Order: sequence, then structure tokens, then C-alpha cells
Amino acid sequence: MRWAALIVLMTLAAPAHAETVHEMFERGNERYWKGEYREAVDVYYEIMRLGVEDTDLWYNAATAYAHMDEYGRAAFFYEKVLRTRPRDAAAQHNLSFVRSTVARDLSKTRADVDVNPRETVWEGILSWFTPNELALIFLLFYYAFFIALLVRHFMTRPVGRVTASLFLSIFLVLWVASGAMLFGKYRTHFLSHDGVVLETGIVMVHEGPNPQSPRVFDVIEAQRVEIVEIQGEWIQIRDDQERDGWLTTDQLGQL
Repeated sequence: MRWAALIVLMTLAAPAHAETVHEMFERGNERYWKGEYREAVDVYYEIMRLGVEDTDLWYNAATAYAHMDEYGRAAFFYEKVLRTRPRDAAAQHNLSFVRSTVARDLSKTRADVDVNPRETVWEGILSWFTPNELALIFLLFYYAFFIALLVRHFMTRPVGRVTASLFLSIFLVLWVASGAMLFGKYRTHFLSHDGVVLETGIVMVHEGPNPQSPRVFDVIEAQRVEIVEIQGEWIQIRDDQERDGWLTTDQLGQL
């Protein structure tokens, strides 16, 4: 549970008695501490509908949902937190716990339950950084490379030139590596879109955007999938086995 100093979104025309966003957030947290998790979530959603995007708000909503055993929605909001704060240890731990709980509960009736995303080593490395952080790292090594190049140009002693050349090579490698990471993060963060399965238990995925369309495979509550296309109230998804199918918008939270 977290407390945040949220931005107060008030207009000059608002009544003097209007509740500020910070006061609403505190009211939701009070509901949470009383064990009134549904009421707390309702307050958090009131704040979100005002256009507030805040990691502490998402974290508290996720934790409240976890207490209500609504693990799909809990995972959805923990994922939102980690997109902005990728090294948040509490969100990482809670997300892992939520997905492990889903897998444990469903494994009693089904053997092939796997909720955790399958990530390559490269994807795992990228997940530890935000796009802005990688952009700063890229710029840092970019300038370091050209500074080392400039220093080497003015070096007259052989030892100094060799040392400068060594640093030049290191900064070049790091510049290229950080550029590759930035490009990879850009592709995963901006060019592709993910979602989290919200519906409880095992969810049937349809062949087409129609409730009468046949089942093609199943997804699991709290599972992360790729969003391929959106058609009205239907979303085409792709799982980590490269299988495509359709869910409704109320079955999937869009990250």
C-alpha cells in the first residue's frame, strides 16, 4: 500500500468545497485500510477517470484487487506500474505472487498452466529500463565517444593516444549496444501493444470476432498477450506460442 502526493487537478471555476484528487486518494486508502477493498477500488477509478496517471494509484488499485482475489486486474495494474518503474521491487514481487497463485489454483484441475510471460534474455534486460533511461544512456555514450575522439586527436604522446584509443573503442561498443537497446525498447514499447487477461480462470479464445466463433485455444487469467488488432468490442490477440485469436474488450486490459 502506498501514499502519494498526487497532483491536485482543480480548475478556477470549481466550487470551493470540491474534493481534491489528493483528498480522494486518501479517502480510497482509508477504505483500503478498513478492508473495504471494493469501495477503495471505486475511489481509485474515480481518480483515473479524471485523467490522472500515477504509479502509486495503480499500485494501490492492484493490491486492492489482489485482496479480492481478482488476480487478472491486479496483474494488469502491476504491469502498468512496471512500465513506468521497471525496477520496482514490490510491484515485481506482487506480480510474481499473483501469477503464481493463479497457476497454483488452476493446476488443481489442469496440468499445462503457465501464466508467466516467456521472455528471452534480451527482453529481460530491456524490461529493466524505461525508454527515457535508455535514451539518456545512449546520449551519454554518444557524447563520451566524441569526447574521447577529440582527446585522442590532441594527444601527442604514444601512451596517451593508446589510452585514448582504448577508451574510444569501449565507448563505441557501449554506444552501439545502447543504441540497439533503445531501438529494441522502442519497438516493444511503442510499436507493439500488450494486454493482460482480466477474466477469472481459463478463458476461451475465439477464432473470429464473434461469440459463436469456435474456440482456437485458451488463455489464463493474468496472462500477458500481444494485441494485434481491435475491431469494436473485439480484440485480436497473439500469445507467446504465436497463436492468434479474439477476446472481447472486457476480457482484456490494454496496457
